[in-house]
Amino acid sequence: MPTLLKRFATKIVRRTLLAVLAVMAAANMVSAQTVTVQIQQSTAFVSTSVVTIGDIAKLECANPAMAEKLGKLELDVFSATARRLDVSRQQIFWRLVLAGIDQERLNIQGHDHVAVAFLPESEIDSAITRWLTGELAAGFGIATDSLSVQLPGDPGLQRMRQAWLAMSTNPARLRLPNQLVAGEQSLMLETTTPGGTATLLAWPVTITLQQSVAVARRRIPVNTIITADDVQNVQRPISDRQVRPVSAEEVVGRSVNREFHPLELLDRRSVTTRAVTAAPPVQNAVTVRAGSPVTILHRIGRMEIKIKGGKTLQSGTVGSTVEVENVSTRKRMNCRIVDERTVELIR
Repeated sequence: MPTLLKRFATKIVRRTLLAVLAVMAAANMVSAQTVTVQIQQSTAFVSTSVVTIGDIAKLECANPAMAEKLGKLELDVFSATARRLDVSRQQIFWRLVLAGIDQERLNIQGHDHVAVAFLPESEIDSAITRWLTGELAAGFGIATDSLSVQLPGDPGLQRMRQAWLAMSTNPARLRLPNQLVAGEQSLMLETTTPGGTATLLAWPVTITLQQSVAVARRRIPVNTIITADDVQNVQRPISDRQVRPVSAEEVVGRSVNREFHPLELLDRRSVTTRAVTAAPPVQNAVTVRAGSPVTILHRIGRMEIKIKGGKTLQSGTVGSTVEVENVSTRKRMNCRIVDERTVELIR
């Protein structure tokens, strides 16, 4: 038993000595590194409550991995109520010395103080959205409330946040696209590093445009020549690049190649590209006189309901709209004349 205890104790001592030697070797390696710290900005923003050296300065040394580790060293922490901290060059100096960097091999350049502001990620996202919306609205001469910008998810969003925070010290401008269209697209951001190097960043976003578009006032059968009574302009948010809306003024006089239901958006692809010239009036066109008995045709989807006992209260020709009364219920309604004995209810 004493022999086993002696062997066990020897192993523990040996492992402890190896660990100590490893720590001493790492400390010597760190202290032997010449570290240059460049404090390039007098202000900085962070999205977490902990401020690290890397948040406000750039570190350089022979070992890039070591520089990355040193950049993660904590300098200060925001309190529950504080939104701003002042970090000095001396804080950075002593924090690196405590980490094992030899004072003689430590070179700190740049500003003496950095004002650090705490900005949560949600506020950064709101600021980016407001900035992009304002730049696009000003660039294309439209109101800011006529468009909205949706930011992407990670990891693209994280890169956008980092670039936006860097804009507090690095000049940047948005390169406007040739055309402002709804849907997904990449906006290009031109930035300049402190060293003067130009960089082009792609920001993927989804743009929604509030547009004045034509919608059907009532059911429009296929091949119908559109009149001003068939359509109206409304404000609709458009975020799909595939949707090609038109205005009511553009479609009047044209025909549709499919059926449209009330309040349905008219798409450019469903309207003839050229205005349809109406056929010259026929001298002997069928005329329905006021007081004529008619059958009222009511279409609901693919179902047709025929109601007998209708009476026209106005005269008109085929295709025109007249007021019709249901004799049994005394209810009045607007209908389109189909032929001399049939009218179709307009919803």
